[in-house]
Amino acid sequence: MDAAVRRAMGDYRVVWFGVDPSPSRDDSTEALYWGEAIEGWHRDFRRVLPVWATPGAGGSAVLFDMRMSASGGVRRNQAFTDMAMRTALDIDSAEEGTPFPHDGHPALRVHVHNARRRPNQWGYSLGKASRDSDRLVDLAVCMVGARLGAKIALDSGKVAATRPRRRRKVGVLR
Repeated sequence: MDAAVRRAMGDYRVVWFGVDPSPSRDDSTEALYWGEAIEGWHRDFRRVLPVWATPGAGGSAVLFDMRMSASGGVRRNQAFTDMAMRTALDIDSAEEGTPFPHDGHPALRVHVHNARRRPNQWGYSLGKASRDSDRLVDLAVCMVGARLGAKIALDSGKVAATRPRRRRKVGVLR
């Protein structure tokens, strides 16, 4: 994963990069599985990312913790829910002829079709049909997260929507 992140940071002009850490722990050390990678990415990219995933004093360039117990987690969950609802509406509109940006990647299409609406206190988010389902939705969650990251970046006033240069691509990592 680290090599893929570093390659993307070199290939794209990344302006926002959010990582929602899993609560899972490393079997041998009991440390949060993604903790060390997130700390390393924060150290290495904090000076190049104009919009931080968790801004402010004590924030992080890349940590976008969605756990409700995390500081700001409620606000991030509400924003993710809003974007999930907007994305569902945009997909529904695409079926009626309004274009929805999608590169046609077959795995993303499968994950989007596997995703189900999950009601919460702000509306509905998305998830698997059941916890035990083997039908993956990870890429659908990433799509919503990428759209949210783009909105956060553009709303920050620190970056502008521009046409990508020929040699460098513009992107948001999630």
